[in-house]
Amino acid sequence: MQTKLVKASIWAKTQFADNSIPNRKTLKKWIEDGKIRGLVDESGSLWVYENEIFGVPPSIMKDVAILVKASA
Repeated sequence: MQTKLVKASIWAKTQFADNSIPNRKTLKKWIEDGKIRGLVDESGSLWVYENEIFGVPPSIMKDVAILVKASA
């Protein structure tokens, strides 16, 4: 299953209420710590996989993706 990368700021708007969107520094730390799947590119831009769901551990997301792919 191929997933797209989206700008972290756009992803955050889909996951959090307007008054609780994390700042750029927090998003970067989450990506670097592996709390959310994404990347920081050479220019410092933050990207998150579009199917990432905040609060669900990446290991579980990976297992779900494998199961979905196997059932297709």
